[in-house]
Formats: sequence, C-alpha cells, structure tokens
Amino acid sequence: MHLYIHIPFCKKKCNYCDFYSIPVFENDNRINIYLDSLFNEFRKHPYVPGETVFQTVYIGGGNPGLLNTSQLDKILKILPTANAEEISIELNPDSVSLDKIKILKENKVNRFSFGLQTTEDNELKFLGRTHTFFDFKKSYELAKKLGFNNINVDLIYGFPGQSIESFIKSLNKVIDLQPEHLSVYEFSKSRYRDWYQDWELDEGMAIKMWDEKIKILSAAGFKIYEISNFCIDGFECKHNLGIWNGEDYLGLGASAHSRIKYKRWDNVSNVDIYIKKNGIAINQSIDLTKKDLIFEYILLGLRTTYGINRDRFKSIFDIDIVNYLKDIIAENIKYFNINPGYINLKLSSFSIYDTIIENIYDKMFP
Repeated sequence: MHLYIHIPFCKKKCNYCDFYSIPVFENDNRINIYLDSLFNEFRKHPYVPGETVFQTVYIGGGNPGLLNTSQLDKILKILPTANAEEISIELNPDSVSLDKIKILKENKVNRFSFGLQTTEDNELKFLGRTHTFFDFKKSYELAKKLGFNNINVDLIYGFPGQSIESFIKSLNKVIDLQPEHLSVYEFSKSRYRDWYQDWELDEGMAIKMWDEKIKILSAAGFKIYEISNFCIDGFECKHNLGIWNGEDYLGLGASAHSRIKYKRWDNVSNVDIYIKKNGIAINQSIDLTKKDLIFEYILLGLRTTYGINRDRFKSIFDIDIVNYLKDIIAENIKYFNINPGYINLKLSSFSIYDTIIENIYDKMFP
C-alpha cells in the first residue's frame, strides 16, 4: 500500500493552481491543529486497516516546505514512514532551508520534488509563483550538497504568453543541472479557466512543444515512462508507479483521495471542516464494482510506457485484457502495441490519450 499526505498550506495561491490549498503565514496555529487532526484520521478512520506497512510515502500540497522543522519531524515520526522504500516530499524553492533539509534527511526522506514550473522569472511572476530561478538553483544545489541524489523538477508548458523558444530554454537550463527526474505537464485551459478566461490554446504549438520535450529530453538521457514523466533509468517515482499499476493507496488530509480494494473515498476540501471533525471528514465514499476497477486499472495503466501486464491483469480480474478490449483495439489498432506480455499505447498515441480513454469508457459503460 502507498501513503499520500496532503499539506494544504502555501504562502500564496498560484494563479493556475487547481489543487486544494489555502494561503497562510508560517506561524499560523491552524497548521498544528490540522496535523493533530491528520494523525487522528490515521489512527481512527474506519476504513484504514491496522498495522499497515507502506511501500512508499508522498507528502504533497500546497507546499509541505512551508512547515517548520518540528512540524516536519512530527509528521515523519508519528506516521509509520520509516520502513518505506521511497519517501517523497514536494517543496517550493523559496521555502527550503538547511535545517529543514537536515530534518528530512534524518527522517529518511530520500526524494525531493521541486515545483519550478519555468526558469524564466517573468513567466514565474505571471503564473503567480513566489520564487525566482535563482531561488530554485540555490535550494536545488543545497539539496545536492547534502547528499540528495533523487530529485524531481516540475515544469509546465503551453501557458499563455509562453513561446516554444522559452520552453526549450527552460528544458535546457534544467537539464544542465542534471536532476534525476522531470515532470513536464501541459497547461490545461479546462482546469484554469477561472483564472484566464480569454485564452485560447494553440493546439499546433502544444504539439510542437510535446515533440520538443520528447526530442530534447531523450537526447539528454531521460526516458519517458508516463505521459508527463521522464527520468534517468532507475529513478522512476515508485509512489506514482504504484498508483498507475493499480495498487492500493491511502490519502490523509483535507481533499485527499484513497482507494483500498473495492472502496474509494475522498475527504472534504475544507481545512476548517476537516479540523472540526478531527480528521474523520469523508466527502464521498463509493463501493466500486469489478467493472469500475477494471476501467480504473486500464485508465491508469495506459498512461505509462510499460502499459498493462497481461498476466497480472488476468490474475486480478480473471480476464484477458486483449480479448476484453478487442473491439476497441480493432478500431484503433494503429495506436496500440500488442505483445504476449503486455499492451500499451504507442508513444505517438499519448497525444490522444484522452480520446482513447473516452472511447474505452463509452464501450464499457454504454
């Protein structure tokens, strides 16, 4: 099982952000109260199995780096994280300090994810980020100096005002720093419409940017292993791979999502309600059918270049996936690779992933 911990606090809400978070000052006492509620959720939640061992832990936000050293230490000591193979934490570049990195290292955190988004300061300002590229380089180099050798850098592309040239510049500047992992996400109008209503996505430019990121990152030694994720071989994010492989995951905190076996639930996206209910604050709980779980497994598995392992799929669902999807595959054979051991999308098909998944959904749930 995998553990996700949501820290919904940040210094300032970025203009484009679609994740649940609220701006607070670092000394806001709600942070301590929230953490106590989060610990209570883990101890007393009716759906959480006892004596759980987590394969991976991911602390996201918001900005977990906003927490002080004692709060970070408390999370990592109270929750059962010590035996996890991978412990990741998201950090905004201007929230990092020597003392925080030391505390994280002492508690066996072994993967950092820096939210850079772009290397160009004018674009960072436009996006509402509170850091500069210099802030990022300083935090990144500090982490490297202290021995962290599994670092992800987040970039986004295709946002209003960004040119292909500026995106390429961001890619090359980050590559020069030699991180082990990059997450490169396309800016989505549907998610950020409330912020920038008049903007129209140039589909041609988005495709060119997609092509450039594949070409540039491949030439630099990065392999694509998921639609938006690239790494040096051996540095895949184990937490995300577990989710994409259909494994169980527990989410703690306001707005966090969980799925354990055939039950899925999410928490309320409201810190005050979450605190008032002392962490036992489910927004919605769903008992999944076998068909629901099959669709979710396909949805997530086809995001990766590894695709879906046919033997594993059959062992879980007692169904051969190629036979199960035979009509869709027959109609869209040019988009798939069919092998004895697995089924996946061709790299060129990732650009129409959403359309393929919609077709599968329509066939499964007419």
